[in-house]
Formats: sequence, C-alpha cells, structure tokens
Amino acid sequence: MSPSRPPPLCSRACVAVVFVLATIYFLTALRGTRRERQNERARFALVHIPKTGGQAFRLLARHACDNAIAVEAKAHSTVESHVLARGQEPILILREPLERLASAFYFWKHGSELRSMRQLRGPQATVLMQDLQRTPMSFRDFLVGYVNSTSPWHGRVHAIINMPRHLSGWAWSAHFRSQMEWIDLESPRSSFVCYSDRHYSARLGCLMRELNLNCNLSSLRTVNRHLGGGASSHEKLQQLPHALQRAVLLKLHADYKLFQRYCGTCTPECTC
Repeated sequence: MSPSRPPPLCSRACVAVVFVLATIYFLTALRGTRRERQNERARFALVHIPKTGGQAFRLLARHACDNAIAVEAKAHSTVESHVLARGQEPILILREPLERLASAFYFWKHGSELRSMRQLRGPQATVLMQDLQRTPMSFRDFLVGYVNSTSPWHGRVHAIINMPRHLSGWAWSAHFRSQMEWIDLESPRSSFVCYSDRHYSARLGCLMRELNLNCNLSSLRTVNRHLGGGASSHEKLQQLPHALQRAVLLKLHADYKLFQRYCGTCTPECTC
C-alpha cells in the first residue's frame, strides 16, 4: 500500500491571499517611500500644533499643494527647530488659546469624525473614558477644574490633560499642551497663520500668495467642526464668567503673549 501524500501546506486560495497581502504591503511601503522623498524635496514643512486646524491643512498639503509642503507622518512629532535643521521653512498655525482649549476638550469628549482616528481607541482606553465621563462635565466645569486646584473637578481635569496616547487613542495630553512647545525658536524663516473658524481658508490663501505656493484651497476640508455643537466659537466663549476668563488668561499667559505677537492685530475678523 503506497503511503498517502501529506496535505499541501497551502491551497491555491491560501497562495492567492498571501500574494494579495504581500502586494498591499509592497504598495504601502512604496507609497510611504515616495512620500518621504517628496517631503525631503519640499521647501516648506508644516509644524502641526494640535487643535489649530492642522488636520485640514495636512490633507490640503498632501493632496492639493504640488508636494511643496512636507507633512510629518506622525502628528505633533515635529517642532520648529526640527524643520529648520532639515533646511526647510516651517509653517505654523496659531489659535486663540481659550478657543484651542475648548476645541481640545470637545475633541476629547466626542472624538474624531475621521474613521482612521476613531480606530485608535482600544478597549482599555474605552473603559478609562467611561469612568472619566460617568459624571457629565461641561466645558465650564472643565475650566474651573483647570484653573482651581481645590475644585472637585480638578482631579478629573488633571487626568484628562495628562492622558498618555496609548490610553486615550485620539485625544491625549499633547492636545492640552502650550503652543510654545512646538514654537521653540520663532525664527524669521517661519511663517505663521492665525486660525479662524470664519476666515481660515482666506488666511491660508494670503500665506500661499506670500510664499508663492500653488495650493487648491477649494480642496480644504472642514474636519471635526461639528464637535460640541460649535461650542468653541469665539462668541460663545465670551459668555463665560469674566473672572473665569481672566483666570484662564493667567494660566495660559505664555500662549496669549505668543498669540498676541503674531495675531493680535488680526482678531477676530480680518483675513490677511
């Protein structure tokens, strides 16, 4: 009796699946390498400060600016001096500090509308979030805990603004850090844009003309504006108690000085 043949290690279907996966891996690596080469050739580079409209600018720079603006692969990992050391010119977007803090809070509370961002939150982070969100907290409650260490909200606020990325997924401590952490030189070679809900596209247009860049601003997307029902708008924030606004101004004093230097003459209505 002849010995039976051992079963094949992999059927034709298995081989096909392996081939498809290998092809996807190869094309992804090739696309990443191509993007790296494009970034190296770019004259300008975005320094992505969290919660300043940077996600929309990243999408614009990648797909509608003729590869003239380099975009970091990992968000918020590049500071101004890194870009200058590579021989490129930094582009930085600044935002009014209280508005930026509100944007960070609502982003933490509601999450991202981008599917790629929503997938970053794992089971451990979800359980931790549920614990922190068990008692509803408004943005006003958050601010009270932010500026007052004796407030009953302080412990939860402290946990939120110090959340490591692996536990929070899409909204971690970087979103609550000072804008100064990304602007470490204030070089004359750096270009600054002042974020505005109403005039962001127009102000980017001013920058593109100034730098002689060809970007299709009609491709500029609005990302995550729905979060919080527009509660981070300038008008609604002005309705907060004046004493609380003053306390936040003192807490964010360095950021306000920075914002005033570059955006003080353009708040809130001018375009360029």
